[in-house]
Amino acid sequence: MAAFQDAHGLDPVDGVPGPETRAAVDLALSNKYPPLWWSHLAVSDGDWLGPASAPEVRRAPLVPGLPL
Repeated sequence: MAAFQDAHGLDPVDGVPGPETRAAVDLALSNKYPPLWWSHLAVSDGDWLGPASAPEVRRAPLVPGLPL
């Protein structure tokens, strides 16, 4: 895998097939995938569900002297 990463200019060259390496392998093999994949689908036999609201972002306070 490291030789493939090096030959295709991928960084880092670590031999681990991460997302960029897998995408490069798919491209090299001319694999074609549908343009859209569904990861979650909600089905209701009632009214329209509509889009989900944005998640609430909560931030923890930074305390000097504690490791991050």
